[in-house]
Amino acid sequence: MTIVAPMPSGPVPHGSTTPTFSVVIPVYQGARCIGDAIRSVLDQRTPAPEILVCDGGSTDDLDASVAPFAGRVTVLRQQHNGVASARDLGLHHATGEFGAVCDAENMFLPGLIEAWSNLAVERPDIDILGMASYLEQDGEAVGVSRTPQSPPYDIEDQRPSILQADFIGGCSAFRRKCLVDLGG
Repeated sequence: MTIVAPMPSGPVPHGSTTPTFSVVIPVYQGARCIGDAIRSVLDQRTPAPEILVCDGGSTDDLDASVAPFAGRVTVLRQQHNGVASARDLGLHHATGEFGAVCDAENMFLPGLIEAWSNLAVERPDIDILGMASYLEQDGEAVGVSRTPQSPPYDIEDQRPSILQADFIGGCSAFRRKCLVDLGG
């Protein structure tokens, strides 16, 4: 795993415990793809104890697509207010130390939560965890969103830069306490 992060501002405590992750899957009209997203989270080497599917008012057959995962996911519903509102709904109900977002049309590679856990233990001073994303179209790889060799943001002044470079997308994890302290 390659870590692209600024140097810690002070000593980093060691011996941190492994954090828990709640995975939020916002969805609107995503019956055709939600199963793949859920399966990718369930297939993690380090399982997430909580998966929250946040339906933003879908009128397609989402219930049928989610039914095979009954008992393993929690479905939350609200009227259609956009993806940010669906993410907020999930993060409001999440109980894990980190809230990880996997948009309904995305999938996690099997070791993602494990890598995030290792990073959070190694660098407990980091509150936002991201990754390079592989982009596919019709099952064919068409690109990578970013690479450790050429991140689209300034490493040393990372906080404002990651917001401008759209670093925080549909496949990121956030220390939930920070979001709650900021009001969501």
